[in-house]
Amino acid sequence: MRQQEKLQAVLNFTAAAKLRAFESDLDTEVRYDPTRRRVHVPATIFSPSSRTNESFFALQLPRVATRLYRAMVQMLTEEEPYGEQLQDLVAGLTENSARALGFLLGCIERNMPHGLATKTQEKIRAKAVLEQAVAVHLAFRAFREMLHVKRIWNLDYRLPGLPDVSSDQLFFIYFALDNCHSEDAVRHGRLTPAAVDELRVSAPLKYLAEFSDAFQCGWQPACRIAY
Repeated sequence: MRQQEKLQAVLNFTAAAKLRAFESDLDTEVRYDPTRRRVHVPATIFSPSSRTNESFFALQLPRVATRLYRAMVQMLTEEEPYGEQLQDLVAGLTENSARALGFLLGCIERNMPHGLATKTQEKIRAKAVLEQAVAVHLAFRAFREMLHVKRIWNLDYRLPGLPDVSSDQLFFIYFALDNCHSEDAVRHGRLTPAAVDELRVSAPLKYLAEFSDAFQCGWQPACRIAY
């Protein structure tokens, strides 16, 4: 009995060690692990510097919410069979939804920027662009909800040093600053810093009508991800 207890303790320690190896609180990204079907949210992405009941807190969402939603989208669009815990969650993913997803991926592939277009990586990069675009879209909606001064008093939130920059523009500026020149993406994706900027910032923003409206670009996305 004592040997079995020791063996179980060793097995539990090994499993916990493997879990900790993936789930590091020093990480700067929210990661989805398909082997465990877990989304790990590291403590380092949160900042205690601003109160949650202040409008300024909403400017944390381009960083925090985009990371979280991207991992959630990866979980829902994975090609492996869903585990039992996800069956109810994806029950609404009908044939029409799957067809629409395939259409979006094909549209993004056809419109892939020259610097990202490759014969072997286009599908993977199109999926990465779509995941980032959906994540930013959802984060922007959350940003609008959390911007209390605009939602309650219908006043636009402006920073004292940037009076001509609207709150919507601030969201996308914060998002771009947070994602440009990601060393992690350069290292793991074998991409140049310029290509990473395109993959994580420029390409996803091209599919967001909210971005075009915020900066009055006057164009509509070639592939609309939301209506």
